[in-house]
Amino acid sequence: MREAASGVQPRGQPVVEVLCEIMQRHELAPGRLIDLIDAREDALEAPLDAARVGGGLADLQLDALGVRDAASRAAAHAVMMARRMGEGSERQALLAQARAVRAAIDPASLPVLLPAVLMRRTYSPWRRPLALWWAAKWGRY
Repeated sequence: MREAASGVQPRGQPVVEVLCEIMQRHELAPGRLIDLIDAREDALEAPLDAARVGGGLADLQLDALGVRDAASRAAAHAVMMARRMGEGSERQALLAQARAVRAAIDPASLPVLLPAVLMRRTYSPWRRPLALWWAAKWGRY
């Protein structure tokens, strides 16, 4: 990753080559991806840090979508952290926190926020796409 960030041709590893191409195409900051990889690597040795991993993934996704506002970032961080937690009051509090700023988010951030719809309740396989479509149509998550 550091090689690609400096403009050097990445090693002949297919995963590295694809990640470098995505970073260049979307003009993503290499530091964000490196931080996410480091967080996942640390998770192999210790319990998953939902805030670090979820926040890093949310930042990368929002950067790729061109979303820069603070409200969208706060909501995306909360949703991505909630995805990495088990069911419970902490997860519900994060989802409520994300929904509290719904009026202020950039609509372009909806692809990152829509998984919150599926955490609200259990949908049958054929209803999931409909629930997501409906939520996207009305800007709800």
